[in-house]
Amino acid sequence: MTRSTSSLGLSRNNRKPTKPLKSSVTSTPSRCHSPKALKSPTISLYNLTPIDRDLNDILRNLVDELCEIFVKARQDGKNEAQTVDVIVNFSTLKNQDLSQIFDWLLNNTHKDKYKTLLGYFYDQGIATKRNQRKAYCLYLSAGKKGFHAENYGF
Repeated sequence: MTRSTSSLGLSRNNRKPTKPLKSSVTSTPSRCHSPKALKSPTISLYNLTPIDRDLNDILRNLVDELCEIFVKARQDGKNEAQTVDVIVNFSTLKNQDLSQIFDWLLNNTHKDKYKTLLGYFYDQGIATKRNQRKAYCLYLSAGKKGFHAENYGF
């Protein structure tokens, strides 16, 4: 009895298995995932329509302004509740949903100030479920590149 190559899981062209073999070696999970593991897939600016690019530019300007306000609030010694109020009041004043800001930050962690603000959103549960582990990892990543959280009251 002859078996066809397709029933054996082999391709016809090169006689290699069509399914990848499972590795018997497993890596141990680290305690702190890199920010790349935290963020959702990045949206390529090359695939965006002009309207999407305009929206991205508007959100970037808005988040840049929010970062400045956030850093000023922390440097002025505002406590956690006051800083959260500043962020919520800013979004209300600009008529911007905090979940859109959070989503934008998830897709744009290329700057340390964005990582720090995203970490603060996780730390305080702003527009997401509170996750201090993710916050710590984001703070740590930004700190390794020179954006030190202790300078902002953390």
